[in-house]
Order: sequence, then C-alpha cells, then structure tokens
Amino acid sequence: MINYTLATFMDWLTENLQAFGPGKGLFCTTHIVLMVLLGIWGIAFIFIAKKYPKFAAKFGAILAITMSTLRIIRMIIQVASGKYTFVEALPWHLCHIMCFALTIIYFIKSTRFSLPVLFLSVLGGVMTFIFGDYYYTNVLTFYMIESIILHFCLVAVVICYIASKKPKYNWVSVLEVPIFLAVLCGWASIGNAIFPERNFMYLKQNGLPFNLFGTAHFMWTYLIVAIIVVSVVFGVYFLVRYLKKMHNSKQKNINNIEK
Repeated sequence: MINYTLATFMDWLTENLQAFGPGKGLFCTTHIVLMVLLGIWGIAFIFIAKKYPKFAAKFGAILAITMSTLRIIRMIIQVASGKYTFVEALPWHLCHIMCFALTIIYFIKSTRFSLPVLFLSVLGGVMTFIFGDYYYTNVLTFYMIESIILHFCLVAVVICYIASKKPKYNWVSVLEVPIFLAVLCGWASIGNAIFPERNFMYLKQNGLPFNLFGTAHFMWTYLIVAIIVVSVVFGVYFLVRYLKKMHNSKQKNINNIEK
C-alpha cells in the first residue's frame, strides 16, 4: 500500500503521463472555469491595486517570490526525475522567462526597460489559458498546478507593479516590446535546435488548437489572437478607469448636494 501510494505521488509530481487517462480537451469545464477565474482575478486586482497601492506593492512582492520559488522547485524536480537535462530545464518558454524577468524588475527601483516585461507577462499569462495546456490528462499534476499558479501570478504581479510604481512610458518604450519579443524568439529557437523534440514558445508548430488561416503560416494566427487578447486586456483596463471615474464624479455630486 505504501509503495503504491508513493508511486502514485511520484507519478503526479513528475507527470508520468502513462499513469493517467486522457483529459477532456479544450473548452472542458476546467478550461472554462480557469478562464473565467483569470478574468475575475485580473479585474479584482485592478480595483484593489488602484485603491490600495501600498498593499499591492507588498502583495505583488509575495506573489513574485512565490511564483519564482515554485518554478525553481519545478526545474529541480524535472532534472532530478531524469526526464530533463539541466540545459533542457532552463527558461526557454515565454512565461518561464517572464517569471524570472518580472521578479527581477519588481525589486529594481528603476522602471526603465520594464514595459516589454510587463506586456509580455500579461500576454503570455492570458494566452496560455487559450492554448489549452492543462487538459491533456484527467488529473491536474504538480506541473499543471504550478503553471496555473504562475500564470495567475504573472497577471497579478504586473497589475501590482503598475499600481505601486506608476511607471511612465513613451513611444521608444513601446518599440522595445517587439525587439524584446524577437530576442526571446531567437533564444527559444536555439532551444528548439538543441532539443528537436521540444516546441519552445510554440515556434516549430502551432500551439493553438486552431489555425485561422488554413495552410498559411500559423504565426498569423498568433498575431490575430495576440491582438484580440491585448484589446480585451486594455478594454478591461479602460472600462475599470471609466467606472471608477463615474463613481468618483457621482460621489462628488452627492457631497456637493449635502453641503
């Protein structure tokens, strides 16, 4: 009984796919619930961070340390299990890189060069739930749970960073985003060349469960999905600002009437 329990735990910890049955796939209950929760999580953090920036600064630091620590533990388990080499376990994927990059800039006073990290952290955090990465087995393994926590943290830490540091950017900063992304794609391409069986940053084949342009290169699909995600994120941000402005205006009118 003890050996069976240990074996089951190790299967869960190291994600032994042979020990579990197939998952329910894209748009299963888990997928839908996670996407809804991520939306609620992001909107709630925008409200909380704007109202309590000092709390956001401290809580963001806790989340940044938490996600980085869990990611390091994951890397150690991958190497210790013998399924990954040390080089293979290094940060190659976008969100894996952003996990550590976001943590670093969070504890640096200067906000210079922070926009690419903030932008790509949110983009990666949101798009991962569209990719459907967590539904290929009937069990949420340790790797899946850790990844879910990481992507939720990416969104929250970015919001906390903006609320607490209030960075200001210009068009030069905006142009840094595609340059930074191109560098990361180059880095991931090196990983894909070293490990042909991997698909870091989904550059070798489409990571999405659909292709909007048929036989055309799947990168066009990524571009359209990225535009949609960015539009929704910014739409929510400006909606929250508008609602807050309307609320403050209404409260001001009430106070004037009472006077």
